[in-house]
Amino acid sequence: MVWRIGLHRGIYGVTIASLFPSQRFRIGLPPGRLGEKKAAHYIETDYLDTGLADFSGYIAADELYDGPFCVLSIVDNRNFKRLIYEVLDHDPTHEDIIRLFERFHDELESRGLTLPRRHN
Repeated sequence: MVWRIGLHRGIYGVTIASLFPSQRFRIGLPPGRLGEKKAAHYIETDYLDTGLADFSGYIAADELYDGPFCVLSIVDNRNFKRLIYEVLDHDPTHEDIIRLFERFHDELESRGLTLPRRHN
């Protein structure tokens, strides 16, 4: 069997042939696949427990833009670990930020933890 060795480029530089033809790769899983709920449970509980294991008590808020999405995060400002986050499909509003901090506060309270008060 003879295979082409050179790549043929279209007018925009896109590869139109491959040395090893195979089935197209599918990215992602269809909704409702097994493990989906397990992963969500891990993110909501075990991930935060791991992040809070050596929690310094100092937090910072961060935002990261990835295309049309914004990821709001609360991070441990001494250990540089993301503790909790929320993905938004719009620029964050004051209400979005307050909701994230309230959610973090509730998670701390449910574990019997509090943030230290800043003394001036």
